[in-house]
Amino acid sequence: MTADGSPRLLDFGIAKLLDADHASDTLQPTATALRMMTVDYASPEQVRGEKVGYLTDVYSLGILLFELLSGYRPYKLKSRAPHDIARAICDEAIDPPSFVLTDSGDRWTVNKNDRGSSAAERIARNRRESASRLPARLRGNLDNITLKCLQKS
Repeated sequence: MTADGSPRLLDFGIAKLLDADHASDTLQPTATALRMMTVDYASPEQVRGEKVGYLTDVYSLGILLFELLSGYRPYKLKSRAPHDIARAICDEAIDPPSFVLTDSGDRWTVNKNDRGSSAAERIARNRRESASRLPARLRGNLDNITLKCLQKS
C-alpha cells in the first residue's frame, strides 16, 4: 500500500526452473528439489510438487480474492503443520466466501491485529455496509468466480 491507501502489486508470478540443464550443477541426481512457493498462496500442484503454469497463478489470485471478500484464508486448518496444510490445500472442499462471513470456524484470519471484531464487521465498516447484508451481496457471481479460481484440478 502507498501512503494514500492505493494498493501496489509488486510481484505476482510463478517461480520455476526454466532450464533443467542448469539444475545439474547444483542438484544431485537423487536429491529432492526445493519447492518454490508461499504456503498461504500455494496451489495444490505446487504442494504436490507437480508442474506449475498459469493456472497456479489463477489459484493464487483466487486466494487473494477470497481474502478480500471474506477477511479469512479459504482453508480450515487444525494446525500450521505441513501435513495439515497439504491436506487442506489438496483435498478439502472450499466453502464460498459468503458462507465464511457467517461461519469462520477454524479459519486463519488475514488481519490478526484487529481481534475486537469479526472479519464481517471489519469488512462492513470499510465498505460502509451492514455486516448482516455482506453474505447476501457475495452470493452468486462473486462466490462462483472465487470458487472457480480455487478448483483443485
